This record gives sequence, structure tokens and C-alpha cells, in this order.
Amino acid sequence: MPKGILWAVLQEPIAVPPIFQEGSPHHITLFYDVEKSQYQKLLGTEFEADAIANLYNKDIQAIAVLMPSYIPHKPNPHITVSYREGIQPVASNDLLQNDSDRVIAPFTQKLKL
Repeated sequence: MPKGILWAVLQEPIAVPPIFQEGSPHHITLFYDVEKSQYQKLLGTEFEADAIANLYNKDIQAIAVLMPSYIPHKPNPHITVSYREGIQPVASNDLLQNDSDRVIAPFTQKLKL
């Protein structure tokens, strides 16, 4: 059976200006490489989450998200907001985990997903 990516899709735009030219913030990746049947009960579920910080470095920008406890997700949920040309959006995972040169700026928004 083919595997895919489980996203939580934004229903309203994120209210933080992008720092870089590339990027189109529209989802939180909940899991990679999953079978649709594993998460069938979540498909179409609407929920709210909280944006809690705007993180960025010289290459990429992301919003850290606090997810509701009943929505399963991988560690460090976030929305990639923008990135420099030549940078892959997946670099936001490193930004959240172990970037000593990052800036963490206050930012809050209730997100509808």
C-alpha cells in the first residue's frame, strides 16, 4: 500500500510576515511515511492549535506550534513560513531542534486547522 504525508492544513493565513522570499506557509506536517488507513479517523478533523514563537536564522523561518493533546504528531510541530532561495523547507526541522544561531521571537496566534 502506498505511503504518504499526514498534514494539518491551515484554514486561515498565518499572521506573521515572511522574512525570506521563498515559502508558502499552509500546513503542519504531523507524520511522514504513513498509510492512510492508520489515520483515517483524523481525516477531515478540524481543530485549533496555538502558535507560540517565531523562529529564524540566516536561511529559514518557522512558527513553533503547541498542538492539542488528542492530535498525534511528530516532535517539534511547526509551520515553515519562509526560506532563502536554495534552502529546502525541511531545514526548519533543524531550526527547531538544534540551531544555536537562531532567533526566537515572541509570536502568538490561534490557528484553525
